[in-house]
Parts: sequence; C-alpha cells; structure tokens
Amino acid sequence: MTSPSSLPAPDPIRPHGTAGRDGLIVLLVAAMTWGACAWFEFAELLARWAKPFERYQLDEMPTVLLVTAVALAWFSWRRHRETRRELAQRLRAETALRDTLESNRRLARHVIDAQENERRLLARELHDELGQYLNAIKLDAVALDAPPLPDSLHVLAAGIADNVSHVTQTVRTLIRRCRPVALDELGLTAALEHCVTTWRHQHPDVQFTFDADAGIDAGEPVALSVYRATQEALTNISRHAHARHVALHLHAHATDDGGSTLALDVHDDGIGCAPLVAPSDGLGLVGMRERIQTLGGTVLIDTAPTQGFRLHVRVPCAPLETTPA
Repeated sequence: MTSPSSLPAPDPIRPHGTAGRDGLIVLLVAAMTWGACAWFEFAELLARWAKPFERYQLDEMPTVLLVTAVALAWFSWRRHRETRRELAQRLRAETALRDTLESNRRLARHVIDAQENERRLLARELHDELGQYLNAIKLDAVALDAPPLPDSLHVLAAGIADNVSHVTQTVRTLIRRCRPVALDELGLTAALEHCVTTWRHQHPDVQFTFDADAGIDAGEPVALSVYRATQEALTNISRHAHARHVALHLHAHATDDGGSTLALDVHDDGIGCAPLVAPSDGLGLVGMRERIQTLGGTVLIDTAPTQGFRLHVRVPCAPLETTPA
C-alpha cells in the first residue's frame, strides 16, 4: 500500500485558446498568397517555365502538391484525434490511480489505528490481569519464606519470588512496547526523552543526544507515529549501524497556512549504506514510511557508505504552541 506524497490533479481537456487566432492567421496567409500569385501571374510563369520540360509533366506539380497538402492535413487531423483520445485515457487512468492510492492510504490508516487499538487493549490486559496474578504469586512466595522453614523450601520460595520478579519485569517491558505509557501521561517530548534514556541504559557504549522543543502537543496520531518512527530508527541503528554517537532532534515549524509541521531528525555516525539499498533494508523502514505517509507526511533517508545514516521525518499537524527547551 504505497502512497506518494501527492499527485497533481489532471486538468480537463479544453480547446486551446489560440485555435481561433491560428485559424485566422492561416486564412490571412492564404489570402495574401492568392493575391501575390494573382499579381505576379504565378501560374502563367510556371507554365512557361515547365513547357520545355513537358515530357516530365512538371506542369502537373501544383495539383500533386495540392492533393499532398490536403492528405497531410487529413493525416494531422487523424493524429490529433488519436492524441486527444490517448490523453483522455491517460487522464482517466491517473484519476483512477489517484483514487486507488487515496483508498490505500485510508486503508493503511485504518489498519494502523486498529493495530494501535489492539496494542492498547493488550497492554491493559497484561497490566490488569497478568500483573495482578504475578503480584499475588510473589506475595504468596514471600509469605512462605518465613521462619521456621526448611532450607529446601526456603530456596524454592526465594526462587519463585525471583522468577516472578523476572516475569513481572518482562511484562512491564512488553506493556511499554505495546503502548508507551509516558506518551499518554507526559506527552511526546517527555516520552521520547524516556525512550532515549532507556536506550542509553541498554547501550552504554553509544552516546545519545536528544534535543527537542518543550510542550509539543501534536495530537495522538501524529505523536504516536513519530514515537514509533523513533523506535524503528533506534532499532535499526542498534542492529546495523555500529554507531558511536546518535543525535535526535524534534522541533515544530510553523507553516504559511497557520498550521505547523513536526520535524524529527535522527543522525548517527555509523557505517551507513548505499542510498538505493536503504529503503529496502527491511519492513521496518517501509512500515515507518507508510505510517507517516498516511498522515500526509514524508520520510527522507540520506546515507552513504561510511557516512552514517540520516533520517528526516516531516508530519503536518495542528497549530502548535511550543516553548524552547
């Protein structure tokens, strides 16, 4: 479901405004030619000139040329009709293609919304159901680990508590992946800062820098898409880039129509790749591009071997009130 940024609306076929003027010019030239021929008696001159060459029938050339001119005019008219017909078919095909792409965009948006709703419900179920049961099991294990208790049972109780703690931490990680809690409670800027902090702990050998406007309120669809794009960019960097420094920038820019554009830039100093290879490295970048394009945004990738990887995401959103950090 690929949707381009935009397609120009085809213009309906209209007669050229210069057709009447061109026809008048043709009539004027024909009248002037007739007057010149009559003044200089061109036919008589041609007849006298061609008379010594009667065996070549040169005096028949005017008729041949006239028929040829009429035939060429008919030929041009036929080609003109075919061209207009082909142009009309092409315009209808472009209109159908644009409608299809718009339908694909709406379908992709619906799929993404459904996916996020499923993730939200899954995160809620993990938190409300599984989290409570795990907490109850841990409390029971702690209650069992009380004197007097044989050493064997003490080890088993402690092991149960440790395993439950590990599963609980795993569930919390899954919940954060399914639905970023910080995004709902603190907003996009704080959620991204928390995301970057998590990556700092997971990759202490990589230096992460994050620069953003404070107080950005982009709305849930835009904020969630930018957050997912950031996650995908950091995942790709950790898997493929071998980078030592990663910089993230999040800013809002006002537009001439009174709205604003949210700009996310992610740069790294890793190994990079060939530009023609970057968009097809996996479904992650394709999914990111689809998600952003359903909101009318763009995803640009700038990379080269040994030159790092630069991701530029631009998403239009409602007017924003931002305060510089």
